[in-house]
Amino acid sequence: MMNKIHHILENPREDNGKIFFQAIQFMAIHFAVVGPVEADPEYQLIVDSNNMAVQIDNETSKLHTHLHMNDLLQVYTYMYGW
Repeated sequence: MMNKIHHILENPREDNGKIFFQAIQFMAIHFAVVGPVEADPEYQLIVDSNNMAVQIDNETSKLHTHLHMNDLLQVYTYMYGW
């Protein structure tokens, strides 16, 4: 079947309607999603990874803010002798 798909892609001007339809049927049977997408373990891994990336970004932002404020405090202490 994959050879037929490659043939369609390599020769798009030929009359490949029947072969194209068979390729779509093949993919629909072998790559069908059963049930909600959220039940797929790969989807859940993507969601968990995204949540972890957001948490890392938030912690990085907090650290950056803390370091920036600490730098400002040092500058004011040096300038004004606080």
